[in-house]
Order: sequence, then structure tokens, then C-alpha cells
Amino acid sequence: MNDPSSVTRSRNAAPVQPDALNGWGRALRWIAGRTSVLLVLAVLMTLAGYAGRWHWFADAMNHTRCHLMVGALVALAVFAAVRWWRWALTAGVCFAANFWSVWPVDWVMPERKVVAEGPEVRVLFWNVHASTDQWEQIQSVIHQADADVVALIELNHALVPALQPLRQSHPHYQELSRSGAFGLGVYSRRPVTWVKAGGDPAEIRGTINAGEADLDIWAVHTLPPMGTANLAERNGQLRDLAVGLADDVRQHRRVIVGGDFNITPWTREFRKLVQVSGCRDSRDSRGYQATWPRSLGPLGIPIDHVLVSPDVQVIDRTVIGGDVSDHRAVLCRFRPVGAL
Repeated sequence: MNDPSSVTRSRNAAPVQPDALNGWGRALRWIAGRTSVLLVLAVLMTLAGYAGRWHWFADAMNHTRCHLMVGALVALAVFAAVRWWRWALTAGVCFAANFWSVWPVDWVMPERKVVAEGPEVRVLFWNVHASTDQWEQIQSVIHQADADVVALIELNHALVPALQPLRQSHPHYQELSRSGAFGLGVYSRRPVTWVKAGGDPAEIRGTINAGEADLDIWAVHTLPPMGTANLAERNGQLRDLAVGLADDVRQHRRVIVGGDFNITPWTREFRKLVQVSGCRDSRDSRGYQATWPRSLGPLGIPIDHVLVSPDVQVIDRTVIGGDVSDHRAVLCRFRPVGAL
């Protein structure tokens, strides 16, 4: 039988207050309060990015769109857990705005199949950092890549003497070393017909033979958009590059252009480069592939790019590391369409 006194005590007991006894609930509200401050900052950064074409600082906000997208999604989950629905709606709008700008669908969509036969060409593009003189570490990455063509960005005067082993293994080369950050060097195992080597900032372009088709390899380094003048200069470089590539595409040339573009792929200027040139981003269907800063690994941003014309098949694209530089290297495997 039940004890009558215990029944009486249970009836008179105060109702249980879950939040009063649940430390998790209090912790979530504390987290949500701090998250709301971060969300306001994320919204301001998101809005600022839309003014990137006019101001260099706003342009820098565009680099963070992937991080803002992920952060807004986390904030949405936090606010939904504590039922702060207005804040959850704000986080959802912030997520949607950045998702629309980044449009990561292209990273995971199946690649368009291109029929191509014949020998493949391995090309490495790597910003080795202007202040480096560590040839041993550079050689280790190059040896790992086993590339037919190696394009080094930010080639400085001090590094050139140490590159003799690379010049021996890749005897067809052009070097435009600089005391600053805008030197270039392109080294090839295959014979090269050099089309251009010069300019300010420097560009190197050459044509190699792959089977019965030629491949144009183009190494570039655009200015970092720090300041109004540099932003305008970088955007001008991208426009000129788009026009040159579009002309090559119309002539059905097989072109590969790569280097440090100092821009993320979801920005207006980069998308315009792809649209006007008629080329495609080698990252498509291959994920995020962050390249800078190397220390952040996959949490960095992709500013080192490789574009290809429609008559070039991208077999594979990956990023590889190395402690010598603040950039990760981009290694691609190509096959020209029509090469037998």
C-alpha cells in the first residue's frame, strides 16, 4: 500500500522548474547571448562585402564569406536551441546571403566529362614566399609533386642560385627574379616556345607540346588589394587577363593559367574573369582547397587558382604543403582534348 503521508508531500511539492535545475539551459543562454554579438558583426561583414568593388577593406570582407556562412549556420542552431526565433531568423538570412554569394554547389557537383586521350601533363603552381631561401624544403615539395612544369611565384634574387638542381631536371625555363614579391620562374621538362616573359607585374607564358596538341602555360601574380590603388590595379589585371584568355578560347587554343590571384573565387571580379574568358575553374567538383595561409590548413582561403580553357581536361587537382611558404602549392594533372 502507498504511504498516505508521501502522497501528501508529493502533492504539496513545488513544480519542478527545468531551467532552474538544468545547467545546460543556462549555459546555452549564456552562449546565445555572446553569439548574438558575433552575429551582428557577421551581418555587418556580410553587407560590407557587397561594396567590395569600391573599397579595398570591403573587398577583404569577401574573403571571409565561407567562414561567415558556417558561423551563421552554427548561430542558427544555437538560437533554435534556446528558441530565440528572431535571432534564428537573422542567422538564417545571414547564412543564405553568404551561401548565395559563395555557391559551394559547384565544388561538389559531378564534373562534366570531356573525352580526351593521350599523355597527361602535371603542372605545379606555388607561391614560395619572397623572403625564402630554403631550397631544401622547396626541393622536397617539387620532388613530391613530380611535375612536368613548375611555376614558382615570388621568385627572389637570393633563391635563384639555389635553383640549379631544378634547372637541370627542368632545362627549359624562364626566370624573372625580383627583390620584392613579384618575381616569377617557370621550369619545364618538355621543350617550350616562350611567348612572353616580362611585364610589371611579371607574366611568363610558354607553349609546350603534349601529344599532337600544344598547351599554353601562363603564370601570373596579381597585386594584393591593400589600398585603393592596388585594388584598382588588381581588378585591371584580371580584366586584361580575361580579355587575353577570351581571345585564346576563340582561337581554340588550349590554355592553362595559374598563380597567386590574391582573390577568392566567389568574388564578383573572379566570376567575371571566368565568365568573360570562357575558361573554367579547376577547383570545380574538387572541394574547397584552401591555399593561404598555410598555417590554417583547410580553414584558410583559396586565393591561388588555376583556370583552363574548354579544350583542356582536368584529370586531378590537389593542394600540397611545405613549411617553407605561407601558401600551399596547387598541383594539377591535365590532358589536352584532341591529343592522341
